[in-house]
Amino acid sequence: MRLSRAQRLAALRLVLSAVGVLAGLTLPMFWLRNFHVDAISSLLHSTGVATHRTGHFIFTVNSTPIEVTNACTCIEVAFAALPLIYRSQWRVKWSLPLLAVAIALFEALNIARLYLGLFLYAYGLSWNVTHVIPSGVFYFLILYPVLRVGGWVRRDPVKYMVLSLPDSPKGT
Repeated sequence: MRLSRAQRLAALRLVLSAVGVLAGLTLPMFWLRNFHVDAISSLLHSTGVATHRTGHFIFTVNSTPIEVTNACTCIEVAFAALPLIYRSQWRVKWSLPLLAVAIALFEALNIARLYLGLFLYAYGLSWNVTHVIPSGVFYFLILYPVLRVGGWVRRDPVKYMVLSLPDSPKGT
């Protein structure tokens, strides 16, 4: 059975998304990890939580060491989302700003998630409640807008539970 152009493009986008996850988790991303340490420790410090930077990617929250890894930066989510958001029907001048805004939004939401979680952790909540559970919720909440903007979801998923291939490019 021969796949249509739209099906081949959808398969390529899914493969590129998987490659994005692998790239986000394996590339060093030192600058991004440093940025997260600076941003989160500054936010925590400004709200009265005792923080101290003890290494390149490590800081303490009330004397508890916290290491910022690639997974903490959520860059794999951004890299995986890019091919899912991109639509071949859009002109590049519309696609690139959208992709840049998407990455900035993912990172801003992620820093807010980490800040809130570590703030609550500093005041006695468990690591699972302040970090593990919010991480899963964050990934889930990012998934729907990515699929919606990318054209993968055509209807309200709660009402219809429909996930479909994106629209085919013009001319197919």
